[in-house]
Amino acid sequence: MVIRKINKELQHRYRDLHVNSLAPEIQNSWEWIDALSQVGNHVLSGVTWEDQGVMLAALPTFIKRSSVGSIMMSLPFPDAYGGVVVREGVDIQSAYSIVLKAVVEQAEREQVDAIEIGQPPFREDSTLYLKYLEPDLVIPVSYDFIELGTQPTEKAVSKKRNLIHRHLRKAKKEGLSISISNDSKSLTRLYHEVFYERLTDIGGVVPPLALYESIFNKLEDRGALQIFCVWRQECLIGGCIVLFSTYNANQYERAVVTGALQSGACTLIDYQVISGAIQAGCKYFNWAESPTPGVRQYKKKWGAREGTRHRFVKLCNSDISKYQAIRKCIRDEVWHYFG
Repeated sequence: MVIRKINKELQHRYRDLHVNSLAPEIQNSWEWIDALSQVGNHVLSGVTWEDQGVMLAALPTFIKRSSVGSIMMSLPFPDAYGGVVVREGVDIQSAYSIVLKAVVEQAEREQVDAIEIGQPPFREDSTLYLKYLEPDLVIPVSYDFIELGTQPTEKAVSKKRNLIHRHLRKAKKEGLSISISNDSKSLTRLYHEVFYERLTDIGGVVPPLALYESIFNKLEDRGALQIFCVWRQECLIGGCIVLFSTYNANQYERAVVTGALQSGACTLIDYQVISGAIQAGCKYFNWAESPTPGVRQYKKKWGAREGTRHRFVKLCNSDISKYQAIRKCIRDEVWHYFG
């Protein structure tokens, strides 16, 4: 048995682990880890468990430091997820026991104050973290998802299905069209003309373009990312970035400019994205968190259900108040961090 620190020299073994893991979420892929490594001042860390040259399990993390302390976290940005990745056929109890113990020992060597692990959706491994990590805090995080059928509105009840189709007819009457691409120019336009404008309007924190560019550059070649754009004639009014894994599609970012919210653009985007997920053979559509009750109600019209994942926090050299102070300090000092 060999425990190693994750680094780029292990990327080929890690890719093999991820492809052959129990649930190969795109946010656990090497490309995703590499993309996040390119943006910000966090340092790649985490551990792997190998036997006879084969990687059996791993837990990628990043160390983020501030003036008052540091956190080893698997989610340096929202929707980064993380968690233990286990090769199919490996004893899951052994994998979690070995990897979580190793990452705690690594955190102690690195003198970080806390470990923070974001559980991906659709996982049933909470009891393993409770048993082998023994977290001091367990923070539930809700997300919405659709178990996909054969057509986009299949899970919606009939009256809501009719409402969705009315909005689609409105979008057609408004002259809206949608394009799907893997084009970096489309990403740049979408960022400046839609994401930045909409987040500024609602007082949200705007992620850096470099984050989207890094994710695009690492995932596009793999065919794991698509860009959906909604147009009113030649004017870009909305769009989204969708990440595809072998079993689910994740709407990573989606927005419509404020002036087009009543045009049917939101419904048109979601219809096309869910259609794409079905065509890709995905079992689930991960709609992520809902920031407001209104957004959650909108998703329920499509038949979305609520799931719960968790953020597990292990305190190493701190108490809860210090951990909270460190997290606040990271938000204040690191402009690109908005978790």
